[in-house]
Amino acid sequence: MQLWTVERPWLNNRRYLSCIPEGDYPLRTFSGTRWAATIEVADVPHRSAILFHPANRPVELAGCIAPGMDWAVESGGVPLVKSSRDAWKIVLEWFEAGDRGLTIAHEEAL
Repeated sequence: MQLWTVERPWLNNRRYLSCIPEGDYPLRTFSGTRWAATIEVADVPHRSAILFHPANRPVELAGCIAPGMDWAVESGGVPLVKSSRDAWKIVLEWFEAGDRGLTIAHEEAL
């Protein structure tokens, strides 16, 4: 099965506004006030609390990553993912099965 993700655009790794740099990152569990039990992308240079959670559009993210079952481009060229909550369940199952690493490689929406 293939899932898609959406992030904010690259803005020099600025907290809350930018996607994270390309690279290999470990994943770990995270609990906070807004997201009680989620997955954190760890060891991101100069960043913290980069979380996976359901969302559909980049504007709904503060530097985090949202999974989706499919993707599209809205008018104005803004990418989005579809069925994020369904994809989120799959990501959690994958993570709980023992996978703990992630490679980030950015691709612009077609």
